[in-house]
Amino acid sequence: MDSFDDRPNPFRRLRVPALGTTALAVAIGWLVFNPPSLLEPPPAELPEPRAVGEIRVADIAEEFDVDGMVEYDQSLSIDHPGSGTITAITETMGPLPSGEVLFRVDNAPTVALQGETPAYRTMTIDSVGDDVLQLEQALVELGYDTAGVLNVDGVYTSYTADLVELWQTDLGLDGNGRVTYGDVVFVPAGFEIGSALASVGDRVGDDPILELRTADRVVRFNVGLGDLGSLPVGTVVQVRLPSRESFDAEVLLLAQAGGGQWAATARPVDPLALDDADAIPVDVSWNEIIAEQATVVSAGAVRRLDSGRYAIEVVGTSDLDTEFMFVDVGAMSGRDVQLLSGPPAGTTVIVP
Repeated sequence: MDSFDDRPNPFRRLRVPALGTTALAVAIGWLVFNPPSLLEPPPAELPEPRAVGEIRVADIAEEFDVDGMVEYDQSLSIDHPGSGTITAITETMGPLPSGEVLFRVDNAPTVALQGETPAYRTMTIDSVGDDVLQLEQALVELGYDTAGVLNVDGVYTSYTADLVELWQTDLGLDGNGRVTYGDVVFVPAGFEIGSALASVGDRVGDDPILELRTADRVVRFNVGLGDLGSLPVGTVVQVRLPSRESFDAEVLLLAQAGGGQWAATARPVDPLALDDADAIPVDVSWNEIIAEQATVVSAGAVRRLDSGRYAIEVVGTSDLDTEFMFVDVGAMSGRDVQLLSGPPAGTTVIVP
């Protein structure tokens, strides 16, 4: 007889399915009352804020930009009218005092004296002229008229010759009271020694020996004929150096340069502290006002419609509350557009 424990038990076989049915019913009930988010529609995305700008009052200017050079204002090449060998050249670069020996040819000195009229002849007793006047002024300045009796009148007298002889002796010469052509160079005020263009031992010829230059710098650049009206004399331009430093310069001179170009010269408003380079490349820029105190808006806010008209999108209570308004436009620059009609200054607009 089989034991009780070995008999099949139908309730034991049905226990697991019964528990599964119960769990399924609970899950369905939960889903009915707690539907998952996957069954819900996604939340609406908020639109991103749009860029806005403001109609304002400002000048509209056209911008110009050209290449230029910072150079010494003036230069003066010094040569020698005679023949011979250069036996000495001054090593003094910079300010040029009156009486400075610039160089020697066959040991005879050529001396710089201050004066606007260039030396062009031999000066001796009975010579008359501005060159003689400059020589007399230099003799007084150098301290040779100790008695204070030289009549500085441009007439070469015997007393002038006596002072010249004293001066020549101090220069190491056998004084003869005559100033031979080539003994002196009259140099206008403001010039300094720039650079030597020849070397000791070179033969004197047509080539210059020294270059003198003014200490002042100027900015030089060319302007096309079409842009000339934007740059009258007196315009202040902005000059940018290779170091990215900038300074202002005032236009002093405009001159025809050929090929439809005009050469402009501008002087720095404030003194410059630059290196000794003869020429420095720079960027020159300036603006021309084409509409003063105009009602303007950012160029990006103005839209050209297919009809050819222009419109802007005006903001109401928010950037979602906007309306398009027709406008008439006037002068334009790279960043701004003049509004001849439309909303007033202070109005907020969309700038796409």
